[in-house]
Amino acid sequence: MDLESFGVEERCPTAIERFRLFALVDAEPWPFVNGEYHLDFEFPMGTAVEGRVDLAGLPTDEGHALTVLLQRNPGRYGDRPDATSGPWFDGVVTEFGSTWW
Repeated sequence: MDLESFGVEERCPTAIERFRLFALVDAEPWPFVNGEYHLDFEFPMGTAVEGRVDLAGLPTDEGHALTVLLQRNPGRYGDRPDATSGPWFDGVVTEFGSTWW
């Protein structure tokens, strides 16, 4: 299998970890200020990271909900002990935080 044809950046785990954030407003995808529907943070494993996330144009009237979801290491694959390739990411997307107004 040619993993590069699937847009996979690396085959082996590295010392760099990636977190990908997704935002939902009223259960619909919402773009971050960069216009993308996801935001990636990369940093060396074992370090603390602080970042700012901006969501422009949120509704100002009442009755809305914002949910931010987190995925670890999207698009990375690692070699298994049997020499096959497998995903090196947490395939479960988890809730990072939420609020409503």
